[in-house]
Amino acid sequence: MDIFHDISEYMLARDMHWLVDNIKLEQSKICLQGWIISLCNNFDDLKILVNGVPAHELTLSASPDLGEYYPTLGRDRFRRFAATHPLHEVKLQEDGVLQFSLVSALGETPRTYRTSWFYPAEFGEATFPEPERIRRVIGSGSWESYLLGGITTIKRFDLYLKERFGKRIGEFERVLDWGCGAARLTRHLMLLNPNTRGADIDKDNVAWCGANIREHHFHHLNLNPPTPFSSDEFDLITAGSVFTHLEETDQFLWLDELARIAKPGGILLVSVRGFYALAFERHSPATGHQLCRHHFVTLGTNNDLRGYIEDDTYYKDVLHSPDYIFAKWSRYFEIIDIIPFLAVPQDVVVMRKR
Repeated sequence: MDIFHDISEYMLARDMHWLVDNIKLEQSKICLQGWIISLCNNFDDLKILVNGVPAHELTLSASPDLGEYYPTLGRDRFRRFAATHPLHEVKLQEDGVLQFSLVSALGETPRTYRTSWFYPAEFGEATFPEPERIRRVIGSGSWESYLLGGITTIKRFDLYLKERFGKRIGEFERVLDWGCGAARLTRHLMLLNPNTRGADIDKDNVAWCGANIREHHFHHLNLNPPTPFSSDEFDLITAGSVFTHLEETDQFLWLDELARIAKPGGILLVSVRGFYALAFERHSPATGHQLCRHHFVTLGTNNDLRGYIEDDTYYKDVLHSPDYIFAKWSRYFEIIDIIPFLAVPQDVVVMRKR
């Protein structure tokens, strides 16, 4: 095996822990399925908590297919799981969200939330985008994945901000979800902070958001800055899988623009793909060597927005190394941290405007 695959698979197991594939809310119970990684091959003391309470039923089964997919880790370090819990026994959080956490014999820790998954207990009258709109955002048309990934990312962001800065999303003055797409993150941000705006280069999705999520809160952007926003306008900016699609020169233009519209002391949470993506996405050994040598790698053109933006060659797939971010992005912001998988399956760069 290639050393970059070996290392990235180890990092994957160390920091991701588990992946929830599916959640169903039936009349009387919650059901979730997915897979678990254990570096020490010990699954006996693991528990899945539902809002802090161990799931009533948890079954584990061998998963040789995942062992073949991640050959360095091997089949013994993976298990498929299925968990169920009576819905009437769940004590809901104030916002009506379910939190699923994987814990060892040590139980919950102050950072358990970083690998927890979240899901709404009720959808109410929520409107979801059509599959084609969702596909342009996450690569598939599944509304379940759109919902699970969106709310999980925002709840993790909210709890991270509380841990690191002592401030929840609802306590910021003005929030921007830059690269909002079909409001995968924005709809959940708006529930926590009504003074949230969304912006994107996909004019069609922006129009849908304005008609179905909140009128006058979504803005279409050109492929290059400037934006219509004022200088020093936002004290919190999020960007889910935006820099993962910008060529190097475009990335610097947008970093400069984000620095203009962020307030002094403002916080940015933006996701990137780096060495973890080598294992999770099964890139070739050559890609690992390129990332190690050059620190910024363009994999090619991404066609998800073809026909929806002016230049079909603009949207790329790129990888960043942590060293690259600290070296290059520090010209625009103070780089506080890079947190693996906080926006599963992507890492999150935490920045602050000086």
